[in-house]
Amino acid sequence: MPGYVGRRLLAAGVLLLAASFLIFSFIRIAPGSPEQILFGGRRVTPEQIAALRDRYRLDDPFLVQYWTWLKGILRGDLGQSISDQTSVWNVVEPRIIPTLQLALYALIIILLVGVATGVVAAVRKGRITDIVLSGGALLLASVATYVSGIVLILVFSSWLGWFPTFGLGEGLWDRVYHLTLPALALALSLTALVMRITRASVSDRLASPPVETARSRGLSEPFVVLHHGLRSSLVPILSIGGLIAGYLITGSVLVEYTFGLNGLGAELVRAIERKEFAVVQAITLLFTASFIFVSFIVDLLYFLADPRLRGQFTRARRQASRLKQP
Repeated sequence: MPGYVGRRLLAAGVLLLAASFLIFSFIRIAPGSPEQILFGGRRVTPEQIAALRDRYRLDDPFLVQYWTWLKGILRGDLGQSISDQTSVWNVVEPRIIPTLQLALYALIIILLVGVATGVVAAVRKGRITDIVLSGGALLLASVATYVSGIVLILVFSSWLGWFPTFGLGEGLWDRVYHLTLPALALALSLTALVMRITRASVSDRLASPPVETARSRGLSEPFVVLHHGLRSSLVPILSIGGLIAGYLITGSVLVEYTFGLNGLGAELVRAIERKEFAVVQAITLLFTASFIFVSFIVDLLYFLADPRLRGQFTRARRQASRLKQP
């Protein structure tokens, strides 16, 4: 186990380093320049422009700028926001919690509803319940997130008045109330994906010989479904759940912007509009790091849940140790 964790950590570190270089490179080749944003189109002297570029070290060679930025990241310094004249961390930090809360809320909806409906469809395979659930999942999977958001706002906010349209609310339950529609908009298509994967996996398990043997022994159907069907299907559900968790953090941009949530996604859109390079870099790097971290956690859970993977890793270590012996 420690060896597996060490390898995955090393791979995650290398991947994050490569991602940081790509992020820095793409931002630097984007059109526009920081001084244009800061001076706001006003007429300035060449000396003022030179002073600004010297202050932010914009004339340094590309690799020097990247190394300076990377060293600052390692020290916890995300840089300076040019238009706000403050540290990037002061801009980003208040927006992390709303984005995480939205992603967690949506993930809970996805897993609870997706797994439950997938199990029901697998148990009722070929019947009207399965047909309705599978058809609904196909319909939801084809709807884009921003379309879901607009429809939810139109129906549940404008017509029925059940939920607020904008804002985060105050306090725990008010925050949950305000995040319900955004979480649903983010979760609908992904819930359909989890439902279809759960249905396929559980359906295959329920048709396997061990399940037939369990039924012949007189075990109750709920026990067979949960213990032999769902429990044996946890590996693919964990895999897709981890990918979804990483996506929810990075894919909340349009939902936050649509519902007026003061999260990382909405701030990323505003930073791109203002060409705030340092803020865009920081938020993009945070998104990338969160996705890599979630993938790392999923790899560990996958390792613990699948005995075959543990056996393969143990055999590989034994073979390597034999090769080292004289």
